[in-house]
Amino acid sequence: MKFRCWQYFSTTEIDSIKNSRPVLLVGSAVSDFIPTSLPSGGAVAWDLLTLLANSGSGDAWPEWLLADARRLPFEAVLEAYPDQQNLPAIICRLFGKPDLKPNSLHVAIGEGLTRGLFSSLITTNYDLAFDNYFAETNDSVVTICREPEYRHWDDESAYRTAYWKIHGSARRGDEDTIVFNLAHERRMDSWKRELLERLVRDRTIIFLGYSGRDFDICPELAGIKTVRGAVWLKWKWIENEQRGLNANQARILATALGTVVI
Repeated sequence: MKFRCWQYFSTTEIDSIKNSRPVLLVGSAVSDFIPTSLPSGGAVAWDLLTLLANSGSGDAWPEWLLADARRLPFEAVLEAYPDQQNLPAIICRLFGKPDLKPNSLHVAIGEGLTRGLFSSLITTNYDLAFDNYFAETNDSVVTICREPEYRHWDDESAYRTAYWKIHGSARRGDEDTIVFNLAHERRMDSWKRELLERLVRDRTIIFLGYSGRDFDICPELAGIKTVRGAVWLKWKWIENEQRGLNANQARILATALGTVVI
């Protein structure tokens, strides 16, 4: 495993990664920026825990307890929500605006996908920013959210590029696809494992705006031996009061002889 600052990459190194047509695995942090302006999963979990810790129902939580709780991933926090049946509808109201505007990161990634710079795009994001970008710009990208969509893509004689919403979509009517708690974040269904292996086979994976704290995706990736390499882009070395890499990030990067880029 190597650690690099982004400004020290040479043009030759960048071209080598680009020429391999990497696959992107994108998390919710890419939707933070205007005009999309959606909270990341970590921010939602952080705010919910802060509200609970100071709810006024008694003494506030001690600081050590709040600090420990803030290490919990988004899905673990939502697991404790008392009305699990209505959670998908709540998530859709938060992330499913049909007229959501893509930001400059969505546009740059979308252009890279449609131009063939990236071989495919996998995202844990529920929101519709990428969907709206592709709907307006290109019909060569196939959105995959359910198994029949994967099978249809698989049956096409000339494959179009895959845009896979691996944790489901907040689009109206797709509430049943959303992975939002620990019960859903079990080992992935067989069709998802099959598709994941196909998309990352012989590819470098670039992780962008993604925490790696899921219990389904990262363990599966760590077991796939056909990955060529991994590049994990981290905004900063200390995030949510946690320093360095979490266990999933370290395991994948060690398995794939990867590089951490700060």
